[in-house]
Amino acid sequence: MNNHPSAYTTRAFQKLKEYHQNIRHSTIKDFFKQNDRRTEDFQLKTGKLLFDFSYQSIDRQARKLLVELAKEIELDRQIEEMISGAPVNHTEKRPVLHTALRYFGEEALKVQNTDIRKLVSESRTKIKDISSKIRSGKWKGSTGQPIKDVVHLGIGGSSLGPKTLYEAFRQNDEPVRIHFISNIDAGEIDRLIQKLDAGTTLIVVVSKTFTTVETLLNARIFKKWLDDRLPGQDTGKHLIGVSANRQKAMEFGVPEENILDMWDWVGGRFSVWSAVGISSAIGLGYDAFEDFLKGAYAMDRHFIEADFSGNIPVMSALLTWWNVEMNGTGAEA
Repeated sequence: MNNHPSAYTTRAFQKLKEYHQNIRHSTIKDFFKQNDRRTEDFQLKTGKLLFDFSYQSIDRQARKLLVELAKEIELDRQIEEMISGAPVNHTEKRPVLHTALRYFGEEALKVQNTDIRKLVSESRTKIKDISSKIRSGKWKGSTGQPIKDVVHLGIGGSSLGPKTLYEAFRQNDEPVRIHFISNIDAGEIDRLIQKLDAGTTLIVVVSKTFTTVETLLNARIFKKWLDDRLPGQDTGKHLIGVSANRQKAMEFGVPEENILDMWDWVGGRFSVWSAVGISSAIGLGYDAFEDFLKGAYAMDRHFIEADFSGNIPVMSALLTWWNVEMNGTGAEA
């Protein structure tokens, strides 16, 4: 694997370097003067999504050469390898199959000769069942009361994705409030606990290994709080675990039926599409969460099927490469 041509050895790269010298002092205003159809020419659409890159510092020729670069490095083959489950994560020698989490097609998706569609389908069913029970009030805590607050404990990709999704689409009248804790901050935890009723609170602990130091430290704080506030009660009714290490989660006190799986073929930063997004599904409703998955699936199909010149993710990546490699941009907003 990883035997594709390097971008820096391609003919397109040499052409881009030479052509960049011709336009490197041109401004966006210059580009618009040179092309009175620039706005239309530098827009791409798929579904309801419009991608306007007319204010990027490229012209038609630079765009053409960037597409040539993508073809020369065999980007089409690299995309196929990724979605087919090849170990394209070369440092960890693992597949990168977050696309499988939002897959709604009929073709088999295999990792080490195992079709993972069943795993994904079972996980979605469990997310739907749990989130629906909690939102409807059917999920009762140890005191017999419905859940009103969910505290999501995770760090990095196990928190940022679900939190961003929830904050972007939340409604003020949702039946359950979602709170996210990702740092070791005793003050933040104490302020939150003051607002919560242990009898109506659910703790979601997200850790692939169930050994993540920050997440487990916070989890122990909330577990002790539950035990102190609900003495003699079954606090397992207030715990959900999302992990690849079911045994560790159970040892912590999470009932086996309350554990949702993670897989090593999903990177943390892409895990919102998996059971890591359970808190978002609870807060927004499963239908909204599934719409989120289906929207991503539609973009995946566009990414896989569209010609590079009209492919939004590919063009976005090429523009980033152009800005960094040719224009010396250190960061992008």
